[in-house]
Amino acid sequence: MNKYCGNQLNNTIIISRSNYMIINVIAGSRMVGRGFNATFRFIP
Repeated sequence: MNKYCGNQLNNTIIISRSNYMIINVIAGSRMVGRGFNATFRFIP
């Protein structure tokens, strides 16, 4: 499993090679920002 921090995933495409994907977001109480945006697409 890969780990990313900060803006390392800015405009990055991640592809799951199975039928599921788990995304775990951890943020500290001092973290201030606009959150995150995720989009998914089913490929038959």
